[in-house]
Amino acid sequence: MDGFCNIAEALLRECGAINNTVFSEKCPRNCSANKVFSTRTSACPATCATTEQLCPYTGCISGCQCPDDKVLHNGLCINRQTCPCSYQGKYYPSGHSIKQDCNNCTCNGGKWSCTSKQCNAVCKVLGDRYYTTFDKLDYKVKAVCAVTLLTVSPPSNQTDDPFTIKSELVDTGTHRNYGRKIVIHYKGVTLTLGTNSQVYLGSNQIALPFSSSGILVKKVSSQMIKVQLDNGVMLLRDSIKRVYIYVIPSLKFKTKGMCGTYNNNQKDDFVTYEGDIESNPVSFASKWKVSKSCTEVDFICS
Repeated sequence: MDGFCNIAEALLRECGAINNTVFSEKCPRNCSANKVFSTRTSACPATCATTEQLCPYTGCISGCQCPDDKVLHNGLCINRQTCPCSYQGKYYPSGHSIKQDCNNCTCNGGKWSCTSKQCNAVCKVLGDRYYTTFDKLDYKVKAVCAVTLLTVSPPSNQTDDPFTIKSELVDTGTHRNYGRKIVIHYKGVTLTLGTNSQVYLGSNQIALPFSSSGILVKKVSSQMIKVQLDNGVMLLRDSIKRVYIYVIPSLKFKTKGMCGTYNNNQKDDFVTYEGDIESNPVSFASKWKVSKSCTEVDFICS
């Protein structure tokens, strides 16, 4: 019988001359993990990761394979509807949901299905030299001069002073240990967050919480101060030089400054006030100096 089976297997591989069902009955093969034997098995079987793939071997081989209504995953044959989804090197079962920014993604038969909400963007300023733009471009520059972190283009029919958030490193006198001062100019009002958690409206120190002219300032923890503006900008600042600036989706294409252009394109994040694009952090930061008298050498590229 072995001789018949070997000949029949060769014929099936080449041209399918013998019915595969007859072959299975006359020459049974044992397969594990709920697989079935076939003389015309693909060298690149369907898996949860892919249903169609380029296969370097176009012929057929004999062996165990998944039934036609199942796919291969980790050596087992499973229904495609139960395939897990992969994210950052981990597998999640079908039906599992994860958070992606402000959107929810649900695993559905091996594929992620995500909601498509427009999310807020965040600009980060960490320590005295680490920046991340709204478009998630990371760069380093120690801008000792006062610089503009963010300016937002006003509506064409608005003649108010432009909205800006400025930042300045202030030498505390202790081994060149810098503190960060934040100055917000909005609707003709100047709000200053000092290096030691003091908050000033103009030249007057104010107690928190404070609310006036579309500005809300309050402490959200022992070290963190939150500033909420009614134009959709929110700022968080702590006492160890960490600043987070959040903008709503309607401000897309309207921002400039050290936080970059909010348009999902990192290539133009180093745009200047004049509209030119700089090629490096030092040149970029120098174009956003608040005072022209501040010397270029104060910008220390790290």
